[in-house]
Amino acid sequence: MLITSESTATRKLARVSGVMHKGGNMTDWQEFCEAIPWFLNHDAKVKVSEESSQLTFSINIENQLPLLTQLLKRATVTGITIENVNYNLLAWDSLDSHRLGWLSLAPNAETADIEIIPLHKELLASFGGVIERFNESDDTWLLNTNEFLTAKKASNDATFIEDYLWAFEDEGIEIPIVLENFYCVLREANGNTTLCHKKTGQILFFATDHSFDHITPVQGCPEYTLYDIAGSENFITWVESIAQQWLNKIA
Repeated sequence: MLITSESTATRKLARVSGVMHKGGNMTDWQEFCEAIPWFLNHDAKVKVSEESSQLTFSINIENQLPLLTQLLKRATVTGITIENVNYNLLAWDSLDSHRLGWLSLAPNAETADIEIIPLHKELLASFGGVIERFNESDDTWLLNTNEFLTAKKASNDATFIEDYLWAFEDEGIEIPIVLENFYCVLREANGNTTLCHKKTGQILFFATDHSFDHITPVQGCPEYTLYDIAGSENFITWVESIAQQWLNKIA
């Protein structure tokens, strides 16, 4: 995410032309800038394209991730370039008659150096993952997260859990997974991280601070360490659960 505070660039960008939505007052980019005013540096160079056609996916992605592809195909897509980095702004009409959406990285086919499951790698060739959301509901798993499915996050494994070895040692157990075998698919602002096994696609959740009721500790693990996510045991079921949460919010 580009850091900083509200800026003149943000206010100027709110006047960029584009297709209006919901009464003709604001474009999707204007909605994003208003909802996330801290996203841009004050002197950021930004180019906003006209809305484009929907995203396209391979037959395999559509078959394996039908809810995600349905969600993404229903989005209005606006191309955004910030400091020569390409993004897609994906937006939908909500059931509450406002716009909401994701700022995603442009598709990334250059993932040869990242060890991730093949389906994730194939998905990145059509959809670069999410780095920011706007006007989101407070009851989806993307709330307060930094990056979702991006290649950058996927380059990080689970060895950060070594910093919490004491939590397992206090219970007289070892960390029950090989940390190098898992990679990051979602990270919250507080450090809670969803992990995916590089070979099997198994999903685990590491959380040192949470109030969730849809997770249970991995067998033998203490609270506030490793968890299973109910109904989302693997990459496909986890991604599809998030897609369904967002499909439930859009008109």
